[in-house]
Amino acid sequence: MQPWQRPARGLCLRCALRAPTTPTGRSFSGSVQHNRARITALNRPLEQLSFDWVSGRKGKNDQKEGRDFKPWKAQGPRTKIRKVGRVSFDERFQSALLESSDIVRKELEQTKLELAHWDKFFASIVHACKSSLIDDGDEAHFGQRFTLRRTFGKMGREGIVDYLRRQYRNHKLDTAFSSTATKSDSLADFRYPAEWYPVARSMQRKIHLHVGPTNSGKTYHALQRLEKAKSGFYGGPLRLLAHEIYSRLNKKGISCALITGDEVRVPENGPVKVYSNTVEMVPIGQEVEVGVIDEIQMIADPHRGWAWTRAVLGCQAQELHLCGEERAVPLIQRLVSLMGDTLEIHNYKRLNPLKTMASSLKGDIRRLEKGDCIVAFSRVGIHSLKQEIEKVTGRRAAIVYGSLPAEIRAQQADLFNDPNNDYDFLVASDAIGMGLNL
Repeated sequence: MQPWQRPARGLCLRCALRAPTTPTGRSFSGSVQHNRARITALNRPLEQLSFDWVSGRKGKNDQKEGRDFKPWKAQGPRTKIRKVGRVSFDERFQSALLESSDIVRKELEQTKLELAHWDKFFASIVHACKSSLIDDGDEAHFGQRFTLRRTFGKMGREGIVDYLRRQYRNHKLDTAFSSTATKSDSLADFRYPAEWYPVARSMQRKIHLHVGPTNSGKTYHALQRLEKAKSGFYGGPLRLLAHEIYSRLNKKGISCALITGDEVRVPENGPVKVYSNTVEMVPIGQEVEVGVIDEIQMIADPHRGWAWTRAVLGCQAQELHLCGEERAVPLIQRLVSLMGDTLEIHNYKRLNPLKTMASSLKGDIRRLEKGDCIVAFSRVGIHSLKQEIEKVTGRRAAIVYGSLPAEIRAQQADLFNDPNNDYDFLVASDAIGMGLNL
């Protein structure tokens, strides 16, 4: 319906007699039939058009001197789609696809890459490019066909070559890992922790379990074996213990590295022979001759027990020494039976008997004797006790607690252990119960 049609009834006399005008939004580019024909031509399917994307030859109407014609470049506000020659787009596309296949195959043969999956891969590409797939409702193949044809239309044969390279690499990765992905149920089965570390299970390890009370020499015998080994590690519950072993071995001329959650110290001269770690940092991916894991009873701890479990199950030590209390024996025996290793248990007795005093100090700090240790359970309490002891007795007191820097902790422990100075007392947290030598 034209906008200048006869006005409807009900208009006033002035509006009815006014000259009809065309709305400002109407285009005067041509008739309705002409515009409809232009839109239809632009919306024609790509398969119905014939492009000369490969040769780039110019037709008679496009000969322009001094100007390079690029068949993929837009000419003016609309892209000029030309129909050159009698060869259809489908024929040129199929020819370019076969040529691209030969190019990629030769590249793979020259680089000596695997070609076992190429034939199957290219067969799926050819199957996707069949024209009959448009009506089959196969969205995956239709999308691949559309991408290939669009790539050829924009970039020519080089675009198809690059597309085949990338898709074949993805195809090989899918083939290699799809079988593993289908076994997700078995991978998520955590009922058999002994099977989590196949390298350690392939070794026939010999496990020595040293059990006994504190100050019985169980850790001493394990460290004696570690000092004689060509390679090994020590895993303890505290940074202070790891630092103590690190200092002791280096003083004896054994190249030892310190690795904890806070610091890493690796000797610069020569290769590392022994690693001293907190138990969370035990190197389970490295094969060693001797491994020592201290305070093994903490494997039952609800918060840190996972670290001892990981170290026992996964460490690649030909000879593994576990040191701890006797209550850990049943659990270790069960784990060893699951792992298939051999177990030898060594029992120790306390070297110095532990006796309970008949009476307490009753808060009288003046009754402290040289070599006494006072245990507090907070950092503020430790420092307040130290100040009070030094004020009342006139003698010095060393302090040790978990968050103290490693160098200061080692220095304070050495000051207390040295009988030739005035540090007669030690104020410490419960960290001294983890095998600290005092």
